Amino acid sequence: MHEDSGRTFTRDPWRAPGPGSSPGLTAQPEWAAARRLSTARPSEKGGSSLLDKTLELLQIRREEAPLALLVTLYFFLALASVSMIKSVQNAFYLGRVGFDWRLPSLYVVLALISGLGVVFYRRLSHRFSRVAINGATLVALILSLIAFIPLFPGGSSWTYILFYVWGGIFSILVPTQGWMLAYQLYATRKAKRIFGLLGTGGILGGAGGGYYAAWMGRSDVQAEGLLTQVAVMLGLMALLMALIARQGRRDSAGVRQHPGAVVSSADGVTGTLRFIFQSPYLASLAGVVLASACVTTVVDLLYKQVLEEEFSGSPGEITQFFGGLLGTIFVFSALFQLLGTNRVIRRFGIGVGLLLLPLTIMGANILVLIVGAFWTVIGLKIADGCLRSSLHKTSLELLYVPITDTRTLTVKGLIDLAVFRLGDALGATLFLALASLPGPALLWVGSGALLASVAWAALSWNIGGEYVRVLRRSLEVRPTPSARRALNLREKAAETTLVEALQSESDSKVRFALHQLLEGWADRQDELLAEVLTEGTELASQSDDIVLPRFTGDGPTEVPPWVASVEPLLEHPEPEIAAIALHLLILLDPERHLGQLRQACSSREIPDPVCLYFLVRFGLPRQSQLASETLQRWAREASPRHAELLARLMGRLGRKEFVPTLLEWAERPERALATSALRALGQCRDPRQVRLLIQALSPHWSRSAARDALVSYGRPVLPDLLEVLASTKTKLEVRREIPQILARLSTDAAVEALVSSLYSSDPVISFRALRALNKIREKRGLPFGEFSFSPALQIWVREYYELLNLDILMEDRGDGPGRLARKVVRERLDRCTEKIFRGLELFLPPGDAYFSYLGFTGDAPELRENAIELIDLRIRGELRETILPIVTGYNQTEVAQKGRTLYRLPSDLERGFSEVLFQADPWLKCCIIATVKAEGISNLKDRVRQALEDIDPLVRETAQWALETWGTGPTES
Repeated sequence: MHEDSGRTFTRDPWRAPGPGSSPGLTAQPEWAAARRLSTARPSEKGGSSLLDKTLELLQIRREEAPLALLVTLYFFLALASVSMIKSVQNAFYLGRVGFDWRLPSLYVVLALISGLGVVFYRRLSHRFSRVAINGATLVALILSLIAFIPLFPGGSSWTYILFYVWGGIFSILVPTQGWMLAYQLYATRKAKRIFGLLGTGGILGGAGGGYYAAWMGRSDVQAEGLLTQVAVMLGLMALLMALIARQGRRDSAGVRQHPGAVVSSADGVTGTLRFIFQSPYLASLAGVVLASACVTTVVDLLYKQVLEEEFSGSPGEITQFFGGLLGTIFVFSALFQLLGTNRVIRRFGIGVGLLLLPLTIMGANILVLIVGAFWTVIGLKIADGCLRSSLHKTSLELLYVPITDTRTLTVKGLIDLAVFRLGDALGATLFLALASLPGPALLWVGSGALLASVAWAALSWNIGGEYVRVLRRSLEVRPTPSARRALNLREKAAETTLVEALQSESDSKVRFALHQLLEGWADRQDELLAEVLTEGTELASQSDDIVLPRFTGDGPTEVPPWVASVEPLLEHPEPEIAAIALHLLILLDPERHLGQLRQACSSREIPDPVCLYFLVRFGLPRQSQLASETLQRWAREASPRHAELLARLMGRLGRKEFVPTLLEWAERPERALATSALRALGQCRDPRQVRLLIQALSPHWSRSAARDALVSYGRPVLPDLLEVLASTKTKLEVRREIPQILARLSTDAAVEALVSSLYSSDPVISFRALRALNKIREKRGLPFGEFSFSPALQIWVREYYELLNLDILMEDRGDGPGRLARKVVRERLDRCTEKIFRGLELFLPPGDAYFSYLGFTGDAPELRENAIELIDLRIRGELRETILPIVTGYNQTEVAQKGRTLYRLPSDLERGFSEVLFQADPWLKCCIIATVKAEGISNLKDRVRQALEDIDPLVRETAQWALETWGTGPTES
């Protein structure tokens, strides 16, 4: 990245340029532009309306309300009908059939039917849309329910057994359809806000249905009326399903799009099961559903057993008690949903939300084992029902949201229908096994439920961590394989390609072919260099007892076909190409070509550039063959082209005798020679030249060479660098280079200096220090934690709010004089966003902030939602309070208002300009000064005059220009 006076030109992978941006320039990301589309200020007349306050309380935006209310109404009707069916189902079964081994066995039957249902739905999903399948399912339920109505008066036991099975399918199918549709409509962050409302609607519906069934259950003959009313409610739900689908299509961000492979028709239930077991996350999710269903089934059967014993043979009384208790459970569940669910999930995470129910059941089970009374079992059922319908259900549904795969809906259907019912079957089997043991059945069943709850709690704790990991994996950018890789030199096509490239007139093609040969023989090359080009080997040894490895083809003496094309390159006008060709030929025939190299190195005349480039690039023979006097003699008669290569060779040797010659070359006007001499001075490590190299950081053409030279000193140069960084008398452009040098020293003291540089008043120094720390953290970690970086993050967060506030205040300026200033403000907003995420990357788990940044600034709404959710889960305390509004804010005016509240930012443009002129961003200062001057804001003239003392020369020059063209000279009082 090149930075000049705060202006940024970047190809940094942290950046995510939007469509149409210029290559290499910081562009306004598409996400930021989209977020700024909604900047309407709230009405100033009478404040917010009652509707706005209600929506704010429910955490729903006005444009989301129609769809959310339709889905909530569906859940209300769905759970109300489920409560009514459950009341009738259990009352008539327990009152007319009674509790015996057949009831647990029906849970096994339900599991088998659910498995067949998944296969059937799977086949339908390849031919029809989800809305059509849901509508057809509701119609089928209506028709089957109507068929049961005339069978109820005086029906046989088989009627109530069949209705119990039908009611079990109904109770799981109707809500699941609603959740699957809601999951398709809402992504991660939106789901986290809206699923609570959907759950509340369902809970209120369950409470209303339960109380209504209890009121209607005063007489046995009212069962037919309840079933008829449920049929009407199902018709309303079918109509709602059509309206929801229509509203979802109207909402451009409504229907969730799943990237990933499209599931073929051949990918049936077996393929879906394989997909679940291959994913640790989905396997853990299925395990939680299985364990929860098993435990709650044991609790449910225990509850029904004591209920049948208490109200034996009286369906009316059972209906009243069952419906009343069910309504009470839903009321408490609704209160917890409204007051506790969102708070628990947002404060403690989904893992704790899932863990609370098994822990509560464990505690209630212990009470049942100790007391063993009827009311303790009822208390266990109330604890199960209250948390399962609210906190547990919402947390469980949120686990599906971050999965970005087309198979997710199929997986959800399989888990909700088949796996859940399999858990029911396991729970029923466990109940039968425990109840048949000798002794009190309550003791054995309660003990079994307690042990199963422990396993359930362990699975819930595990999936809390898996949820965070799957969010991270959904954001990870997997690198694509490089298009340029070494060719297989044994392949005929590769040989032909290389020969053609070596014979080409294009230097780039020739270099490519030579580098391919070097990469293809890298191992052989290292072995030869170790024997031939090191200090311990005679340069021109011809002894028979030394066996040198050779390039070979398929046979031990076969000459590779490319050799004939390499030999002419020894005369190539480019020294680099000729030197690489010489290197390859030395590896092929060392006896012949090493002799030529030895002769050139021992000559009193300076070797040609090819020989010098070879020595610089590939290594030296015995150092006695290149004494200091020989190099200095060559230096006296060297042309600038030879001198550049000699300087690099002197730097490779690193002898202090070369310092006078290098100092002379560093003053030469030829920049290539001067930069090579500066690098070589650093490699000689003469402490007297440190100040010279620091001064060389000032000219733009010598900065890179001076940085390399100072890095060559290593740890000893650190005190000088820190002194330069701390001194305000040193040129600003020199101080800005220090963080890049510190980043390459790799010492603890250098890292400490970089951390301190984060708080520099110069934004270029702080940003370069931040980038350097990111690289160090990636390579070897940092010895500092969140406490060291939080203050700097809060500074950047405040800067973001200040810039956003200024952007909002300038939004009515149009195409006037402030147009450039507003453009720069928006660019700086993007820079602040990057700095915030880079700062988080210094202490969050490695990669979390980086991948979240890519998802947050990308074009995929799902990934952006997952990125925000991951950051929400990772940060805590004050950082969470200040950063979350930035990343979650939809309306920029609201975010700016949050900043005004947090930091008491100005609400008028003139004061906004005044505060920005105190900021350290030089380029933004210049633009604001130009705007103030163009609009003639005379109240800020003193602020502009103060800018004449700014540390940045560009700001001083702009202030000078503004005051002079304003009609007031810089010296006027």
